[in-house]
Amino acid sequence: MSLLTIESLRAGYGRSTVLHDVSLRVEPGEFVVVLGSNGAGKSTLMQAVMGLRPVTGGRLLLRDLDLAAQPVHARVRHRIAYVPEGRRVFPALTVEENLISAWRPPGRGQAACLDAQYDLFERLRERRSQLAGTLSGGEQQMLALARALISEPELLVADEISLGLAPMVVEELFEVFARLNRAGTAILLAEQSAVLALEFATTAYVMETGQITLSGAAADLANDPRVADAYLRMS
Repeated sequence: MSLLTIESLRAGYGRSTVLHDVSLRVEPGEFVVVLGSNGAGKSTLMQAVMGLRPVTGGRLLLRDLDLAAQPVHARVRHRIAYVPEGRRVFPALTVEENLISAWRPPGRGQAACLDAQYDLFERLRERRSQLAGTLSGGEQQMLALARALISEPELLVADEISLGLAPMVVEELFEVFARLNRAGTAILLAEQSAVLALEFATTAYVMETGQITLSGAAADLANDPRVADAYLRMS
């Protein structure tokens, strides 16, 4: 059974439909990337998965659970975590306070969960008492990712992690994704940085105007001339 099943999904904003019959799957432990230009519908898809946009048609299942019928906060209980576009850390809280705000029992104790994130992101350990609003953009993205991971999700949903960041920082973040994925965390990532995304992901989908236009193994799409022309040369 797939971990996440999206079938003929329709969603949008008010009366405006953005997603038109979108279908994709995320298997347990799989790394799936959704590529597309600005306005393709990637963020709307991530938000629909997280319950932040209403689903108006189709199916959204976590294994056999109707995820579309669940309230937003239930995602954490069902071991789904979210890294939104634009980071959205709490600027007036310290790094550690940001992390504690997302920690949820039961599970490992708070101290152990904090240490796990500091092991992933040594810079956050060094800045644990620093206000999040004073961090660099890359450090804030690390914090946003660590804040999602502190709930120890089975599925991590992330939206445009590379936006506005230096290439070195982006590569560091993708290395973290790879480490998490090797440890068994499934990942659904919306991303414009196609070169790195296709290098690290196992499966890829391409979205255009709210529809899936291409899908397959990430390695195959990396060699597809249609993908190269549209995304790889500009990323």
